Amino acid sequence: MDIVLYFLSYSTPRKYFREKLSGIYRYASKAGWIVQVADASGSADDIAHIIEYWQPVGCIVGHYMPMDERRAKLFRRIPTVFLDLDPRPFLSAIHSRSAMCATSSSGDSEESAETMLCPSVMNDATATVAPAIEELFAANPASCAYVEDLGNSIWSRQRRAVFASRCRERNIPFASFSWARKSAAPQQQRELVRFLLDRPRPCGILVMNDETAQMLYPAIREAHLDIGADLQIVSIDNDELACDNLEPGLSSVQLDFELAGYTAAELLGNLLSGRKDRRRRHSYGAQKLIRRSSSRKIKVRGKHLVRILDYLDAHVFDSRLCIDDIARAAGCSRRLADLRFRESMGHSILEEIMSVRLERVFQMLRDPSVPISLIVDRSGFPS
Repeated sequence: MDIVLYFLSYSTPRKYFREKLSGIYRYASKAGWIVQVADASGSADDIAHIIEYWQPVGCIVGHYMPMDERRAKLFRRIPTVFLDLDPRPFLSAIHSRSAMCATSSSGDSEESAETMLCPSVMNDATATVAPAIEELFAANPASCAYVEDLGNSIWSRQRRAVFASRCRERNIPFASFSWARKSAAPQQQRELVRFLLDRPRPCGILVMNDETAQMLYPAIREAHLDIGADLQIVSIDNDELACDNLEPGLSSVQLDFELAGYTAAELLGNLLSGRKDRRRRHSYGAQKLIRRSSSRKIKVRGKHLVRILDYLDAHVFDSRLCIDDIARAAGCSRRLADLRFRESMGHSILEEIMSVRLERVFQMLRDPSVPISLIVDRSGFPS
């Protein structure tokens, strides 16, 4: 069987790695490949030794690989897909149209002649932040803010720009705060507290990712602000370990990392088979918003109802979901869970599940590019 190397840094967050790799595996199983994961953080000599040892038919290179000219030249004669990696350093090392390359790159709208050499796919900033912005605007904020770290990448800057533009369209005051990723200095914490206190309230906050949101919560507590009354917060990535263990639970956008991995593998498959891809740019964005308590539009009262709503938001599209699971998560009986829900929401838990699932079905049916099989998988209805 043919071997395909997937280069990524072993420091890559497990969620991104696992879901992208799942998409790669899904295509590889059809193509008859063996996918070998390799460390992208080594020197150019290390990368060369790995390629020489495995003799891959193609490579997928993750965005944590430093792409200088020397490393780029190693991939000149190997069909290669760059997954979430800026292609420009690689393109600078290409001197002829005969070099085979596919890249997962930025979703910019303009294409240079060089970039046309490489079909491209990367995170689409507009599609990524759209559900988060919709959620924050629904609360009618008096102001909005974007929080990121100082080591932010181009995709974070793109997300900030999209959010700022949407705020300007609505005449909503906008500000941003940049946090030094590796610093927990008291001075920086005080600056963040002042930043939060200076925002007109209620303030809708978009955080660049869940890791950064974990640094935001202590500042909110120090500022004695209330998440729900003073602030609504939405993050990006939906790392369940982080989101579910923050108090209150963190609403976050689930990105379609699995689609990103599958698309990268599909592009590589096209290169290996000689198939031409007329669509030169590919992208992936949000799969769905997982709403938790940090962005709730209603003031939820009672620990049982909070737990019920958080569990529903996280699992409503799981076809195995049942009322007993929800009651267990809420720490009460099935009857009490449904009673508390009816008292606050005016309808039963089952009616809520059906309503949310049907809304998802209608939303996906409006997109002709979404196959029916995917609608079934992602709506939560048993197939």
